[in-house]
Amino acid sequence: MTTALDPAIRADAEEAMLHLRVGTSTRVLVGVCGAGAVVMALAWSHTTWPALVVWYGVMLLSQAARIWSEVHAAQRSSGRPLKQRLNWAGWSALMSGLVQAASLAFFPSEDGFEQALHTLILLVMSTGAVVYTAGHPRTYYPYMAPILLSLTLAWWTVSDAASERPELALGFGALLVVYAINLLGYARDTWAMFVNAAAMRHHEAMQNQRLAAAVKAAEAASHAKTRFLAAASHDLRQPIHTIALLAGVLKLRHRNDASTEAVTLLDSVVQSLSHQLDDLLDISKLDAGVVKVAAQPLSLPRFLHRRLDEVSNEARAKGLALQLRADQELSVFTDPNLLERVLRNLLDNAVKFTAQGGVTLTLQQEGEQALIKVSDTGNGIPPEQQREVFQEFVQLHNPERDRSMGMGLGLSIVDRLCRLLEIDLQLHSQPGQGATFALRLPLLVRSSSAVQQAPTQPLPPTLDLDVLVVDDEIMVRQATAWLLSEIGCRCQVAEDRASALDAVRTRRPDVALVDYRLRGGDDGIAVVQALREQIPGLPAAIVSGDIGPEQLQAVESAGLRLLHKPLSPRLLQTELHLAMGQRADTHEST
Repeated sequence: MTTALDPAIRADAEEAMLHLRVGTSTRVLVGVCGAGAVVMALAWSHTTWPALVVWYGVMLLSQAARIWSEVHAAQRSSGRPLKQRLNWAGWSALMSGLVQAASLAFFPSEDGFEQALHTLILLVMSTGAVVYTAGHPRTYYPYMAPILLSLTLAWWTVSDAASERPELALGFGALLVVYAINLLGYARDTWAMFVNAAAMRHHEAMQNQRLAAAVKAAEAASHAKTRFLAAASHDLRQPIHTIALLAGVLKLRHRNDASTEAVTLLDSVVQSLSHQLDDLLDISKLDAGVVKVAAQPLSLPRFLHRRLDEVSNEARAKGLALQLRADQELSVFTDPNLLERVLRNLLDNAVKFTAQGGVTLTLQQEGEQALIKVSDTGNGIPPEQQREVFQEFVQLHNPERDRSMGMGLGLSIVDRLCRLLEIDLQLHSQPGQGATFALRLPLLVRSSSAVQQAPTQPLPPTLDLDVLVVDDEIMVRQATAWLLSEIGCRCQVAEDRASALDAVRTRRPDVALVDYRLRGGDDGIAVVQALREQIPGLPAAIVSGDIGPEQLQAVESAGLRLLHKPLSPRLLQTELHLAMGQRADTHEST
């Protein structure tokens, strides 16, 4: 491998080799001491014991010095440069090789059998050191060379065979030379494999670093996208919120004159923009984890019928047939509002992307589950693209980005909501054969009498309330005050915390509607807390164009209602109607 020549890779391999020597030092010490003891036994009857003891003691000292140098002087923790530490390891290897080669001083006094055993011991130790040193040239060659050179010379000069059968001694010595050459090749190959292994580790580490950098960049891009969407949504919601309020005022003022059609069209345009911004809001709320599941028993046939009615006008305008197949009375335990959003998005998509034919909503029982299917006769979705449609801003059949088709967030919201509700969501589609989205929910009961749907209470035409509006934009304050006046409320307006506190000293409000982001670094949560210090238990809601996860979680943690701009007149009336109930409860308790 060419990467094996990289200095950084070679350095990594040499560091790993030095570490390997520490890990095997104990086993090598035991082996060398055992081999030395056998050599002493072989020469004991032929040599004076002081010479043997001195040699063995020197060998033990050399091994101790080698181990000390490898554990302390040759490791990275010593702080020495790698070259110097390799020199330490090389000199300690040379010292060990010379001491073990010195055992051949006893060779002439041994008989032929003992010389053969002595030779075998030195060959085994020379061969085993290839593993111990990973064949590293600077630490293996200094150890092996003194042993095999001395052994070859001993066979040629002082062995029994040299005096009795010179040709045999010469041949065996030559064989030792060949063995030494082969051993050097084996050591070289072992070191090459060791370096290649280091190269693979190095490459893997680089890949992991690149992967970590890519993940970090993706996370940064995701956070940047979230911040951009939050900022863009906030800046767009402010003027649209004002337009929505003014459209509500005009709608109330021009109910029966020639302006009604224009006002109605204006209101529908505002609602369309609001729905697209609400898609961004839903994504942010789901990602922020502030959407809570409020499960309750739900009868499905009537629920599905209402969902189909919601898209009937659009389907009729396109000449599409709508069909509901829900003969069985099935009930489930889920959050009706969140399931409503799932089905609304699926049905909206089915109608938008179906040019001819129709849309069918089916309810049936499968075992212990209720199966809801939304089927269309549109273009269909190729199998290889079916995961893509659940990603944000993906629209397969809207290359020109027709705004009437939405922004491509509907199915992404459906996917997140189904995971939150623990609904099994499946897509079945083929090109040219339409698409079917299937939802599976555990059944609750089958009896229609077991689940009662709460009737929708109509809102009163006027609301007798004192309302405090806190917003730092004068257009929003004025538009909100006009709309509140049209529905019978008395309104006080304030632009910051100080003016809001001044206003409540003049007249106690029944409810406060406070913008989240105020000038001067203040925020609506702090303003509500300050107001409640003056009026304990004051009903209040935060009105905001922010969709950032941090802001959503902050309002959630404060226990406040969060109303999102643009705020429709009906939603504003609903919120104030709830405030009337809270005011009545407060009066009864006092």
